Amino acid sequence: ALPLALAKALHRKAVTLGRDTYIDPPTGYSVFTSLYLRRRPCCGNGCRHCPHGHVNVPKRACGAAATAGTDW
Repeated sequence: ALPLALAKALHRKAVTLGRDTYIDPPTGYSVFTSLYLRRRPCCGNGCRHCPHGHVNVPKRACGAAATAGTDW
């Protein structure tokens, strides 16, 4: 639960500052915020903060993305 809480806190702070991305500390990856993603259609990559409900993510990948997202 703590890594997910950290990701949510970082996302909230990045959005408050108007940022398009933030760095995920456990992985070092750059993560798009929902602010950035709202300006574009769903890319189909299963983004963590997808504001479009993963509408373009293939069914097989969507299940994997949903499962992977629970470890954050």
